[in-house]
Amino acid sequence: MSNIESKQFSFLKGINSEIQRGITLIRSHPSVNEILEVRLNTEDNSVDAVVAVQLGLPNKWMAEGKSPNGVSAIEAVTFSFPQSFPIHAPIVKLRADFDRSLAHVNPGSPEEAVLPCIYDGDINELLLFQGLLAIVDKYLPENVTDVGSLRERAKEFGCNKNFERAFSFLQQRLKWLDSKNATFPIAVILCVRRPFHLIGESSEIELVPYILEVGAPQLLAKDDKTPVWSAVHKYAITPQLLQTFSGERQLPENQDIVLIGCGSLGSKIAIHMARSGIAPSIVVDHKNLSPHNAARHALLPEAINKDSTWFGSKARATALAIKGLGQDSSYFDADVTQAVHDSKLLKKLFPRKAWAVINTTASLTVREALAAIEAKKLPLRVIETSLFAEGKVGLMTIEGPGRNPNSVDLIAQAYELIRVSEKLRNAVFVAEDSTSYHVTGQGCGSRTMIISDARISMLAAPMATGISKMLAKGLPSTSGRILLGAVDEDDIGLSWTPVDVPPFHVVPINDDSSWTVRISEPAHQKILKDCANYPNVETGGILVGRIFQTQQAFVVTDVLPAPENSQRSRFEFVLGTSGNMLEKYLSSCNGALYCLGTWHSHLTDSGASNQDLQTAKKIANSRTLPSVLLIRTPVKYYAVSASIF
Repeated sequence: MSNIESKQFSFLKGINSEIQRGITLIRSHPSVNEILEVRLNTEDNSVDAVVAVQLGLPNKWMAEGKSPNGVSAIEAVTFSFPQSFPIHAPIVKLRADFDRSLAHVNPGSPEEAVLPCIYDGDINELLLFQGLLAIVDKYLPENVTDVGSLRERAKEFGCNKNFERAFSFLQQRLKWLDSKNATFPIAVILCVRRPFHLIGESSEIELVPYILEVGAPQLLAKDDKTPVWSAVHKYAITPQLLQTFSGERQLPENQDIVLIGCGSLGSKIAIHMARSGIAPSIVVDHKNLSPHNAARHALLPEAINKDSTWFGSKARATALAIKGLGQDSSYFDADVTQAVHDSKLLKKLFPRKAWAVINTTASLTVREALAAIEAKKLPLRVIETSLFAEGKVGLMTIEGPGRNPNSVDLIAQAYELIRVSEKLRNAVFVAEDSTSYHVTGQGCGSRTMIISDARISMLAAPMATGISKMLAKGLPSTSGRILLGAVDEDDIGLSWTPVDVPPFHVVPINDDSSWTVRISEPAHQKILKDCANYPNVETGGILVGRIFQTQQAFVVTDVLPAPENSQRSRFEFVLGTSGNMLEKYLSSCNGALYCLGTWHSHLTDSGASNQDLQTAKKIANSRTLPSVLLIRTPVKYYAVSASIF
């Protein structure tokens, strides 16, 4: 039986109530036989509670009172409570002569109490999260303290030959040098082959690292008594490590991501992705950092010479930050809009094997330039991110397969979604421009949206999350997508609404023109429904949306019904003018969407008549903006315009 004798205990004066409760709680644990002793340490006012813990040895060892290596059936375990308990957890100690060859024993002097490693993490956090019993419930016990014991350990691991060979080689190299009594640290890593893969690893090799101080010409100042310290093995920063801790899947090889825009929003999305191990492999921005960017940029100015160093390329700075996170990223200080007419630049910026392009610039020019590049020249789908209304609204659009719908289709459709939502409409379509000019130095300034770093992060984080989700599961397979994020009235909550956008119906104008009409699916369905309602006469209505000059496209987002005084017959449709429906529509979106022209039906599959051509000329002469006349037949669409050449 154990030689531990039962002793009565009582709480001494000076032991606070929190520690008393902790000791009482330990006593209630089913593996605790009794509290053997409670003592107050006068040096630091810590309180030691010596506890008899029944280990549950096998019956044979239980009968003998201990295991072959000397572990008793009932062990005395000391819980040393600091006065700061329960903010700080007690230290658990075993007797000094406890077998140090067991696993999970922290290194220490043979004369001192054994300190077992009882929890993989911060024990103070464990205490506050699960309580004291979580600490009492588990304790598992390295006794390498000098070169002599390190040699023995290497022998036990079967590493002694290589260990001695390495030390001999090092001794030979250092004997011709003189460190003048100074020492320097070296690492010794024993590579131990285990019978199975280590837990959480794909290898059966365990790395057991140590640190010791060596000198020259004498390698070991105290020979085998030279102190040795256990070290901790940490992984390097790699994409795999970051992906593991972020819950991300590893990207296939050559799956490049191109990010355009390394400003406030773009840098945050780039760094979020980099920290997840899925950093953009190409970053593009032709602008330089400026001191005012420090207010909202994901990167931080250096503490030393911050005012003189915060002027370089945004793209280069972002690429260097990504490199610091163990990933390679090429940077280009290029104007993306030049790629429309520069095939060499296009190939350099957008590798054909890349996964997608992320446009974070909020630039109308960049958006239209990318949309103007044919899908066969730029097959990569574009994901666009932007903020509106001083950060009250976030928008992310994802182009569809074959880049239909493309970014300009989607921004126009997003305006329509915003228009029909009272909350979004009141935030976005206001009379005042949310961007304004702000001085950044004498004679210098920037047109920007005033918005806090926290607000940008609030919207950038879910955007980055959405992108990583698509990386894992794939881009939308049959459509484009719009995601609208709206910040709640309390400025804390945030809700996102996804809307899948089917491909647009593309109709060439005047047959030989490069211009097209791009009709959204909702508008197309309204036209079909109106034709079905009037199968025996021509009918029609008003086209609304936006014109994109660079892409040479009329993008139709909606169709307004014909006014009440419109005239329908088998051979003609005359659009009425009664009411103020169009004015109401324009005011509901502050002119972001507007009239593009008209549409009408033909009862047979016929193109534009002479009367249609005359009507197109009449409309063109009455408007400053280009206009289009769309014809729907039972089979297809035709489009004519006298405004384009």
